[in-house]
Amino acid sequence: MPTGSADDRGSMDPTRGSDSSAANSTRAARAARGNHHVHGIQGSAVLQNDDIAAGNWYRTFPSLEVKVGFLAWKHRRDSPIIIVKATSIGADSVPTVLMVPRTQWDADDELTGVDLAITARSCFGKKDFNPDKVFMVLLSIDHVVSGAPYDKLSMRSFPPETFNLLHPSVFSDVTADDFAAEIARREKESLRDAVFVRLVGLRSAAHLNGQEGVLKGLDPKDPERSTVRLDNGKDVGVLSHNYEAVTRPPLFLDEFPEERIAPTENDLEALHQVVGEITIGDSCSNKT
Repeated sequence: MPTGSADDRGSMDPTRGSDSSAANSTRAARAARGNHHVHGIQGSAVLQNDDIAAGNWYRTFPSLEVKVGFLAWKHRRDSPIIIVKATSIGADSVPTVLMVPRTQWDADDELTGVDLAITARSCFGKKDFNPDKVFMVLLSIDHVVSGAPYDKLSMRSFPPETFNLLHPSVFSDVTADDFAAEIARREKESLRDAVFVRLVGLRSAAHLNGQEGVLKGLDPKDPERSTVRLDNGKDVGVLSHNYEAVTRPPLFLDEFPEERIAPTENDLEALHQVVGEITIGDSCSNKT
């Protein structure tokens, strides 16, 4: 299942800290769209349907919210706008996630659009804006239910007691894509009980080499083989010399020897729970 890609600082390479073709394509696509206006009662219903569809897509696309939250928390001191780009909200549309710091979006209105940039400046400038609690996301989709381009800036809340419980080294050593994949893997299996493995040395199914999964016990069809459930959910039967143990990378503070602060049992679930979405307007007030 596609999971999209996530990048720092508007770059397709998370290690590069500069503007790139990804940000340029965002700018060009926005300019090509022009202004799309829908008027009247019927227009309001269309926009509402588009809002609902885009919001549902954002919340349910695999690992998307986790990637967005990770980048937003990592760069929260840079007053970023996290741009989620997609061609549509269909299952085949793979989103790209870009972290654009204020130094970029504030200097180039075309990255977000003039009106949205003005609104973003207003919201970031409010005295009660707390970057440890909320962040800003721009959904930029070429076409949604109505077929029209969709661009909406919203303020979202970080799940409580989650990203702040990650070890600081995670934000420098782990990419947003790898972090989201690891969280998804942990949600399926308990770190304490599962035996994680990687497939190696396969010949007839060489394309599976390097894939990771969980050892589930003996293969009921062949006692000389063991069943490995891959990350994609597929079960394969392999001989003992065709897998090797894998140690999962530590993420949370209590997983590092020098730390003793443990995340709650609901931390992984909280990664997928948006506490609330705030309507972006002149007042940046909560949606009622």
